[in-house]
This record gives sequence, structure tokens and C-alpha cells, in this order.
Amino acid sequence: RIIDQRGRQARPALSAARRDAVRLARQISGLSSTVARLETIEEEADEQRDNDLRDAAARLIQHAGALTQDVTSLQERARLLQDELNAILSLETNDRLYALTVTTMLLLPATFVTGYFGMNTKNLLFAEDDNGTLYATILCVLASATALFLMRRWGLAGAPESEDHRPAAPERRDDRPADRSF
Repeated sequence: RIIDQRGRQARPALSAARRDAVRLARQISGLSSTVARLETIEEEADEQRDNDLRDAAARLIQHAGALTQDVTSLQERARLLQDELNAILSLETNDRLYALTVTTMLLLPATFVTGYFGMNTKNLLFAEDDNGTLYATILCVLASATALFLMRRWGLAGAPESEDHRPAAPERRDDRPADRSF
């Protein structure tokens, strides 16, 4: 779901999942070390002690090891998802900056023309003509069209390619079913 959600909406869910994974890793690590100490004490104790306690300690160590592996896997998946989310946000930012750049480049010639005709000087082009405003408007449109033509010719204008070339989602490394809790 994180990759399907675009951008900033997925960040809080991923951050909470990463915090939970770190908390679980700490708790399981403490459990593992406690059970390992219990097994060490049991090995040093009298051989006639109850074997059930020793078997229970061995099972707990095995379960703690499996839990540690699962939490480590979850942490790795969360890290990969964070990287994917950062890549998506970077692409979104680049797309917006690209659109802003193209818009600026298209409006710059028109801004120059309107600034030129806005000066109060004698003998301005089209100043004495009845259709001077129309001619200035046509000149602005032609300047913007020329800028667009040149930008396309130089490969600077057109649709940004990032929409079609988004990075693929991280591949799963284990055979367990996907956890959809994120």
C-alpha cells in the first residue's frame, strides 16, 4: 500500500512501522539473552534437574531466533520501502521543478516584450498604430512559440520521462506471504 500511495501520505505509516520494528527487535533481543542465560544456568546446574525446563528453554531460544529473523526481515523491508518512498518523492519534486522551468522559459520572452513596450519613450514600435496592442500581443505569442520551438529542438521541452520510468518496487527475498499491514 505504501508504494500505491503517492508521496507524503505514506510517510507516517512507514515511520510508525519502522519504530515498531525497532521496538520489537529490542524486546526480542532482551528475551533471547535472558533465555540464553537461563540455558547456561541450566547446563551448570545439577544433571538431575527437570529436563522439561531445559527443553522449554531450548524451544524459547529457537522461537526467539525465529522472531529475531522475522523482525530483521521486517526492518529490511521497511528500509527498502523508505528508499522507494524517497525515490518517488524525488521524482515528484523533479517533475514539479521541470514544469516550473518550462513555464518560466515560455513566459520569459513575453515578459521581455511587455517590459519593452511598457517603457515610456518616444518612437516606440507600434506606438502610433491603431492596432499596436494587437501587434504587441502577437509578438508576445510568437516569442513564446519560438522559445517553445527552440526548447523542443534542444530536447528541453516535452513530457518529463520520470512518469514512465519509475523505479520498480523492491523484490521480496523470502517465500513467506506478503504482510499487508504496512
